[in-house]
Amino acid sequence: MYLVGMPGAGKSSVGAEVAAALGLAFRDLDAEVVVEAGHTVDEIFRREGEAGFREREAHALREVAEGPDSVVACGAGSVLDSENRALMQTTGTVVFLDVPLDELAVRIPMDDETRPLLEDEGALEMLFEERIPIYQDIADVVVEASGTVPSVVASVVEVLG
Repeated sequence: MYLVGMPGAGKSSVGAEVAAALGLAFRDLDAEVVVEAGHTVDEIFRREGEAGFREREAHALREVAEGPDSVVACGAGSVLDSENRALMQTTGTVVFLDVPLDELAVRIPMDDETRPLLEDEGALEMLFEERIPIYQDIADVVVEASGTVPSVVASVVEVLG
């Protein structure tokens, strides 16, 4: 299962608990990229640019897709690549964690160095407008995710159950 959505949608926190509830492994693509690179996301962006990060992200996605069944928290931008989208759609269920823009703005501190593409709320709004149609298009299931982590976990488990 692939969890997709905007930064701050809860993919990592919800994903870990969904995996536990379903008895599956949990994989976080951003964490996999960081371990493989030996650098933080921010450092990878500074050293290699967004293109270098996206290349590493695509590699990590291919690795998890070839592995055992798991719940995967995808990087928010992983859906920008058509090959990534096709891989997700052919190897698992894609769950879009949908959170309104105003809620995301509350959840995400704009000085968070782990989110190099979000310098301010204007950047968040631009990403939102660009990516929401892609998430909606790729999703097998859409889960409204503005509630608490336990409530979102319950919704994901229910729709997949």
